[in-house]
This record gives sequence, structure tokens and C-alpha cells, in this order.
Amino acid sequence: MTLSLLDGLNPVQRDAVNHGDGPLLVLAGAGSGKTRVLTHRIARLISSGVSPSSILALTFTNRAAQEMRQRVLELLGLESEPALKLSTFHALGAWFLRQHGEACGRSRRFSIYDTSDQVAVVRAVLEDMGAGMGAAEAKKMMRNISQAKNMGLPAREADLSAIAPGLDSAQIGAAYDQRLERADAFDFGDLILRPAQLLAADSALVDRYQRRWRYILVDEFQDTNYAQYAWLKRLAPPGSNLFAVGDDDQAIYGWRGAEVGNILQFPVEYPTSKVLRLEQNYRSDGHILDAANHIIAHNQKRLGKSLWTERRQGAQIEFYDAGSGQSLNLWMNDTIGNFLRVPQT
Repeated sequence: MTLSLLDGLNPVQRDAVNHGDGPLLVLAGAGSGKTRVLTHRIARLISSGVSPSSILALTFTNRAAQEMRQRVLELLGLESEPALKLSTFHALGAWFLRQHGEACGRSRRFSIYDTSDQVAVVRAVLEDMGAGMGAAEAKKMMRNISQAKNMGLPAREADLSAIAPGLDSAQIGAAYDQRLERADAFDFGDLILRPAQLLAADSALVDRYQRRWRYILVDEFQDTNYAQYAWLKRLAPPGSNLFAVGDDDQAIYGWRGAEVGNILQFPVEYPTSKVLRLEQNYRSDGHILDAANHIIAHNQKRLGKSLWTERRQGAQIEFYDAGSGQSLNLWMNDTIGNFLRVPQT
């Protein structure tokens, strides 16, 4: 490996970047350089002779994917992108279904329905059943269907009884998916659920993609949902080269289907895995980290780490009990204004 790929990395970051074969979980605290580790890891694999086409890297936003892609190019000194697959989960799902959507009754030119499209489908289904519903209620029903798909379940298994009492939830869900199929469309939940279902039903397809992507890297692993993890475990079963980076202390997206149990159970699901902890923080002053560590230590559902920094301790943390949102806004304006007026050294 060229020295430049290791320059600026701390010892734990280097261990992660230099990790050989087998599963690895990197517990990356806030501000600990997880994106640097991921991109240096990809660059290290390619520079050591691993074919870019055998690498799959997944993250959650287009912005994060673009940032990672650009950093990899810079590290490798390339102007054009190598043939690695670096995308969001949903973009990968759309790509996968373009290849294999016929098994779900879709063409390669299928549409992807957004929220407004999905609500329109729900309302049309209810009208067919003689039970009209307003847009707000239909949106709630759509969210329950999406949540079911995040859990790896088809729409017919969504519980809609609280929103549409007296109606058959299974009938509504089945009709919803049937309408999508007739329209040659998938919704966003399908982009994760359907690939997982196709892989579960076709061992030859599983073998094909396991041989294609020998190295799989996942960013923000704590934000994966059941369907995404089911898909990952098909592509990267225990013993494979799954490189997962996440922070069990930042698992805040349960409302959109994220399941913190995925990262907590990783050492169990992948018994041969190694666990590394990125604990050096490059973003915050010492007092902030001390307070955060003290509070987080009370959380029982975590794998455990303690952030530290070489930065100064910084200003003491202040506590202000605002009686209202207006009071809070006034206090923040005054505090920020006073800070800006004080010469910074």
C-alpha cells in the first residue's frame, strides 16, 4: 500500500483500513472519521489488486455516496470512476430490479412511485371497496404499508385496522400491491423488499451476486432496517467480507424502520467478526464529550465505547430551562450574538 493511504490515520483507523478478509464491525463514534475509514478501505482494496467490480459500498443518501465516490477517486489519483458499485440502498434496489423485475411481474422500464403516487393508489383501492378516505388518513395507511415493507413483509401483512376499522387489512394491502403491478410500478419499500425476496427464493441468484461482490461495505449500519439486513445477509453471509461501520449510540431513525438490533446483534450473527472502536473524536471539545459519555453510559442497549479528544476542554456546558419556544429563541439569539461580539483567540 502506498504511504499516502495511511497518512493522517490514527492506529485504530489504520487497523480498520488494513483489515484482511472476514467480517468486521467498526463502531464509529461521532466525529471519529468513519467516512475517511470507509474511503481509505476501498482505496486500499483497489490499490492492493482487488478488482473494483468486486466491491459494493452502500450508504443512505445520494450526497454521502457522491462524497465517498469523490474521495476514493482522489485517493487513487483517478479522474474517472473505477467500476465499483457505490450507491444508496434504494439506488441499488432499483438497479437490481431493472435486471430481475420480470420475476415480480414488472418490465425493465418500471416506474417508482413517490409518496403522492402511493397515497393515490391507497385511495383508489378504498374507493373500489366502497370506502372513500381523505388524503390525511390515506397517507397514514400508506405509512403503515411502508413500515410493513421495512420489516420485510408484503403490504397484505400491514396492520391497517386502527385507520380503517371494519375493513380487511389483508385485502387492502393485496389490492395495493396488485395495482402497483398492473401499473408496472414499485414503491420505495419494494426497492428493498423485493430484492430480498428474490434472493431468498433463488439460490443461483444468490451465488451469482456473492461471487460478483466479494467485498461489501456498509455505512451507517445502525440505520439499516429488517429488509435491508435480510438482503445484506443473503449477499454477505457469516464468514464473508462484510465491513460494517456504524454507531449504536446514534440509532435515532426507528420511526423510518431502522432497527438498532441489527448492529447490536452483529457479533452474534457474524461470530467470526472482529470489532474495532473509533473513539478518538476530532470534532468536539473535551467538556462536550465528557457530558455525552456520562449520559450515554446509562443506555443499556449498546456495545460500548467512550469518546475522547486531544482538543482543549473548551467552554463549560451551560444549561438553560426555557419556558417556551419563544424564550428559547431569544436566549439562543442573545447567546450567539454575544459569542460573535467577543474576539476569538
